[in-house]
Amino acid sequence: MWKCKKCACTNFKLGIGGYVEVDFNRIGMEKIYETTLEIINKECVECCRCENNGNYIQDIADWEEDNGV
Repeated sequence: MWKCKKCACTNFKLGIGGYVEVDFNRIGMEKIYETTLEIINKECVECCRCENNGNYIQDIADWEEDNGV
């Protein structure tokens, strides 16, 4: 599993740019259709705990084998 180089966290998020379909009502409030997500580009990966970030997971984390513990 990947572990953050700074805090050893194993949870990450990926920043993306993309589009989703929406419906707007008269005052501009929208209903977002999340299942229509179209990813245009991947911007960065970030640790969920310490916010360490980089362009690739290898920039911010090290791979460690899971020994089934």
